[in-house]
Amino acid sequence: MIRDQRRVRWSLVWAMLFSLVAVPVARAATQEEIEEARRKGIEHLKSQQNEDGSWEFPGHPVGITALCTIALVENGVPISDPVVQKGYQYILNNTQDLTQTYDLALAIVLLSKLDARANRRMIRILAGRLLAGQLSSGGWSYSCPKEAAALSGPRQRRRKLKPGGGDNSNTQFAVLGLWTAARSGVAIDGAMGLVVRRFVSSQNEDGGWPYRHPTEQKKEPSRDSM
Repeated sequence: MIRDQRRVRWSLVWAMLFSLVAVPVARAATQEEIEEARRKGIEHLKSQQNEDGSWEFPGHPVGITALCTIALVENGVPISDPVVQKGYQYILNNTQDLTQTYDLALAIVLLSKLDARANRRMIRILAGRLLAGQLSSGGWSYSCPKEAAALSGPRQRRRKLKPGGGDNSNTQFAVLGLWTAARSGVAIDGAMGLVVRRFVSSQNEDGGWPYRHPTEQKKEPSRDSM
């Protein structure tokens, strides 16, 4: 019995060693291959756009449309391209009632990227909603109030934060949106100070962060994406 167990263990060891030796070393992609992959990605994104200029993702039509439009522009598609213009127009037509954190943040990034000066007023409105949605933990959850917080001065410093831990995914997007909005004159030092405190105090022993903000009752393991 013991001999059989040893035989099984050694068989597993040799199988693992053989698999390691047999795996070929990954070859770095050539520049031509990279460009071809980018071209295919651009074509795919363009093919998925709806007639109204949007892309589809359940619950976040503005967020996904902003994200896809940003991806196209960042990969060299001209702002004058009809697909980019349709995506841009969809965002302009659908920002008035935004309250979702992901959508607010990505709309700010797109509006700033395409025409920060012309979109300054809307960028500041959306940033005010993000500021109003910050929680006492320094983070954000999925939604923010429609009523915007003050963008600077004593009123912003005295804003009341709702209790809650939020999650680090929404928080990361909110930080990106506010960092972008700062170029349009939005004061973010107070909000970012709370974010810093949040992340410094919630880092796990392994150096990572969890998805949700930890509490005394519950702590989560680190996630690579966080």
